[in-house]
Amino acid sequence: MLAVTPVAADQWLFARPAALLGHPRLGPLLARTFDDAAERALIRRAERTGYDVRALERAAIAWMPRGTVYVSLGPLDVTQVSERLWNRMLSPRRRASLGPAVARTEGVIGSSVTSLLVRSDCRMAAYAETVPTLVDRILSPRSAEDPSALLVWETRQIPADAAPDDAPLIQTVRRLRVTVVEREGVDVSIDIDGSMPPDAALRFQRAIAAFIRSPLGELIGAVQWMGSTANSVRVGTNTARIEQHVSWRVLEAVSDALRGQINWNSPRGRTSPP
Repeated sequence: MLAVTPVAADQWLFARPAALLGHPRLGPLLARTFDDAAERALIRRAERTGYDVRALERAAIAWMPRGTVYVSLGPLDVTQVSERLWNRMLSPRRRASLGPAVARTEGVIGSSVTSLLVRSDCRMAAYAETVPTLVDRILSPRSAEDPSALLVWETRQIPADAAPDDAPLIQTVRRLRVTVVEREGVDVSIDIDGSMPPDAALRFQRAIAAFIRSPLGELIGAVQWMGSTANSVRVGTNTARIEQHVSWRVLEAVSDALRGQINWNSPRGRTSPP
């Protein structure tokens, strides 16, 4: 997936939807966060596009100032996907076969020029908005390997100008990446590139402490599992890495909280799960 996304993307997201939703512990937790309206919306989207995003093996989205490209790999009926998009497009529209296994469709949806390129030989499809030629990267991918993680999000949409020493820490950052890996729950790591002030580690710990004290932090019992001994903050001159483990029991509590169900007691009426 990342091999066909633009290098110049301001931010990108990579995920393994089928692995996330098919996991025996993580899948049910994610499913519990969907209400009936969200489930119906996903079904309607599958009917409209010809595929269910939850069944994809790998998916990536890359955002750029002038356009967005979506890349998918999995059990795609590429003929059906192409035909349903063609029926939704307004004129001018055109489609062409670029070989026995490659088809390209381009037209107008809403106010944007969109395009779709599908490759049945590798079960891959790319969809682009605003800049139709972005889908053509499938034909000549660059050298890049997909992460083994379940989910990775990276952004460079951060001010590039140097900031004074007393400026907020985020203004000195050039790149931020969040990675989620399954390990008896999930390991979440945040990698930051940029010029770090001398007190960066202290600032990160203060930010974590502020989140713990926030209403959301209280709701999910963060004080019990995000304390100073439960996370790792490592800071260098130009890099920083924050790591946090979130157990299955915590994830279950977060899922309940998102659905408005609080199942534990404390002096304030809520605590973290035992």
